[in-house]
Amino acid sequence: MDLVNEIKKIHLKLNKNIREFNKSEKNKEEIKVSELQIHKILYFVYGYFWKKYQEELFAADFEAWKYGPIEINYRINKKIIESKIIFNEEKKEFIKDKINKLLVYEIWFLIEQSHLTTPWIKNFNSDKDPKKIDNNEIKDFFEKLY
Repeated sequence: MDLVNEIKKIHLKLNKNIREFNKSEKNKEEIKVSELQIHKILYFVYGYFWKKYQEELFAADFEAWKYGPIEINYRINKKIIESKIIFNEEKKEFIKDKINKLLVYEIWFLIEQSHLTTPWIKNFNSDKDPKKIDNNEIKDFFEKLY
């Protein structure tokens, strides 16, 4: 499963639903998905998936940047984030549900939420280059969430 593509597909579906809901031309409003938003969604979905299934969703390589965690492979290469997991329907639906829920938030809200996570707090230093966030720190943080 290509997670970035899944985010974009759900994003397109949301926009289609909004257009259908807002029949009038004046009222058309589209939700835009930014690269920054994709990074935050990857971060949160990675953590939530670990909490529920105790499996790494993909080979994550997050760094602590000013605007929250950034998945460095995607940032540098625009590389597709592929998962090695064999997904059953439950796992696919779990991922789609999380992406759907996260896509409705403004990017600044997602950034603020990522700034409240221990892995980002522990590794961010505004005076230095971005620091790698250890995946075990992300896993530990999400495991302790409610």
